Amino acid sequence: MASVFRWSLWVFAAIVGVGLFLLLLLYIALWKSVPADNANIKIPMLSQNAEVVFDKHAVPHIEADKFEDAMRVIGYLHARDRLWQMEVLRLVGQGRMSEVFGDATIDTDIFLRTLGLADASRSSYDKLLPDTRAALQAYSEGVNAFMDEENSIFDMNYSPEFMILGHKPERWRPWQSVMILKVMGLTLGTNMSREIKRFKLAMVGFKPDEIDDLIPYGPRDNPPPLPELLSVYDLSPIKVSKNRPLEDKSRSRMAQALIDVPIGQMASNNWVVSGKRTESGAPLLANDPHLGFTAPSTFYLAHLSWKNGGAQKHAFGGTLPGVPYVVVGRTSQFAWGLTTTGLDSQDLFLEKIDADTGTYLTESGSQQLEKSSELIGVGSEEGRRID
Repeated sequence: MASVFRWSLWVFAAIVGVGLFLLLLLYIALWKSVPADNANIKIPMLSQNAEVVFDKHAVPHIEADKFEDAMRVIGYLHARDRLWQMEVLRLVGQGRMSEVFGDATIDTDIFLRTLGLADASRSSYDKLLPDTRAALQAYSEGVNAFMDEENSIFDMNYSPEFMILGHKPERWRPWQSVMILKVMGLTLGTNMSREIKRFKLAMVGFKPDEIDDLIPYGPRDNPPPLPELLSVYDLSPIKVSKNRPLEDKSRSRMAQALIDVPIGQMASNNWVVSGKRTESGAPLLANDPHLGFTAPSTFYLAHLSWKNGGAQKHAFGGTLPGVPYVVVGRTSQFAWGLTTTGLDSQDLFLEKIDADTGTYLTESGSQQLEKSSELIGVGSEEGRRID
């Protein structure tokens, strides 16, 4: 009996020891993923040396001789500190989230593929000025310089998300920075969701003036009189009643779901005070884009400095990981903010489709639908073909 007890203790001790050893390995791996405070970093494409100093708030101050080198350094720092954030935004833009997150994001990927942000971003990139394309190319070189560094379990450059999900990022392409901006625009463009909400309310019987009360226009908006939404499409509202027969309850639930949307006004604001009214004599700018709290933050604060014609140029403020430029911030001469809420920037259409003939109705008659096929990867599976 005593030998069995001692044997059990040895087994228990061995299990605890192995568990502690694995936890130690995990701790070392996670600890090594945290960037060093001081390091000499080699970015092969740098034309000259550049210096980065982090202040007490962990904000990097980049000093480079050339603008392209400043772009390479901020690209490296973005990848070092926010590569997972950049990767998720890149997957969103391409409609490829299911490759990492599985079945849960298939419908979202289908929607994003339908929008075609990736193709639009490539097209937009090709139309940019040569200097802008050169800056995005330099930024990509900085991102890829980080990803090209050796990466092992005891010297892990990537953040824990990559290790946990077993995901390895692809090389960064310049056009993908354009796509990040389009993803941001889609996220901040509330016009489409407001139009959908108005249509949902119309579907359950709300009149135009009632919809205006629930989802009011801004004080400076002056839209022309519009017909009832449902009359335009020859639709009838869904009636909600507690006394519906049992077989019609699904329709009642759908109607209730249609009005389960937030209503009211959203905001995003900035304001300026003239230098005539400030103690310093300089104007003041305040900006609140009203972005939600996220971890990590949407923006990455940075100070970029480079020489141009012998003069030192500066840009301070919030950069967006995946994009090298200061989105909200200032130079030595001027400052700017960003607010986008309330723009009528998106249009929605209800198409009249004849499924039997594969056509849709236009002002000039029926036109043949153009069909495309997309292969959506799902985790480790081969992928699903969506037509």
